[in-house]
Amino acid sequence: MVTPDGFMIPLLSAIGNHDSGTNHAAQVYDAEGSSGPWVGDDDPRLPPMLRLFPHETPPRPPSRRRTYHHHHAAHGSISFVVLDSGYVASVDGAQRAWLAETLAARPAHSNSSWSFAAYHVPLYASTGVWQSDDDNAEYVAARESWVPLFDAARLDAAFEHHVHSLKRTRPMRASTADADGTTYLGDGQWGLSEPYGVPEQAELNRPGEGEIARAQANLATAKIARHVWEVCVGAGAGGKSSAVAISPQGEQLDAALL
Repeated sequence: MVTPDGFMIPLLSAIGNHDSGTNHAAQVYDAEGSSGPWVGDDDPRLPPMLRLFPHETPPRPPSRRRTYHHHHAAHGSISFVVLDSGYVASVDGAQRAWLAETLAARPAHSNSSWSFAAYHVPLYASTGVWQSDDDNAEYVAARESWVPLFDAARLDAAFEHHVHSLKRTRPMRASTADADGTTYLGDGQWGLSEPYGVPEQAELNRPGEGEIARAQANLATAKIARHVWEVCVGAGAGGKSSAVAISPQGEQLDAALL
């Protein structure tokens, strides 16, 4: 992707169920890439995404590449972590330790320092499937592992996917409204049209209990709409970032300051 002025637009890819070659539980390999269920770069079991996207300099061989990585821009004032929702690397263990170290190394949160995260499975899904039960284990495990780190780092926003709907939460810390918390944007509905793979509107309003009910109360937007989120870092009042959900026709569907 190149702008009309000739500038390259970088692609930061987060591995998901289709990218890893499975719909749910992939075999988890050592998070440092030293071992795995595949053998060598030509093994057909190697997730295609690892062949296509190095994401590190110098690049490792495909069979030893990590599925989580860190990027920065604007002389380090913008930090972006890309995470693996448990498809290749566990949400705990080495990935969580790496995330804690990476976020702790960032400059203190301020009006001139911003941090973002992207990953596939939402921590706060628009469908309300956040309960602690077997069917929703992938949502719960990452939320329990990562949210305390996001809260401590005062992460500005997290980009979530997988559910195929338009979602924005109010800023939250520990699943509760907090003006200094993280806004969760999702849920990945750009290339999918109804009805395949798109939830019913009624699913977006399914009630939960306890922590789930508290978090659902902080869903600012939840609807079925193809969109892409555009974030302009530091463009809002007081150095805040602006987030706008845009339809394929260029219509503004939702907007907020982060």
